[in-house]
Amino acid sequence: MQTQGALTNITNRVNRLIGSNILTYKFLNDFETSLTFGVENRNSRQQDLTSNAFLIHVGSIAEGTTDQASIDRSLRNVFTTTVNWNINHSKDLGIYHF
Repeated sequence: MQTQGALTNITNRVNRLIGSNILTYKFLNDFETSLTFGVENRNSRQQDLTSNAFLIHVGSIAEGTTDQASIDRSLRNVFTTTVNWNINHSKDLGIYHF
């Protein structure tokens, strides 16, 4: 099993950036508006290098085989933006607040 681990080459890398901001503005006496905006950027790479030595060691192919190695790679790149705008009205009526 020790040799099998040394022959295994699987990597996974993720880079991620996330950010958001909120702007709030009060106007008139009872109104308030807010704007939220954000971004997300995510890049990931998954890679699996399978060598002939590994395949021979686990018994998948016969010893002496030289043409069965493979490279599997998945790339994902995502960029997302978010915008949210709200207008709020509030009013005090004695013991009630709306």
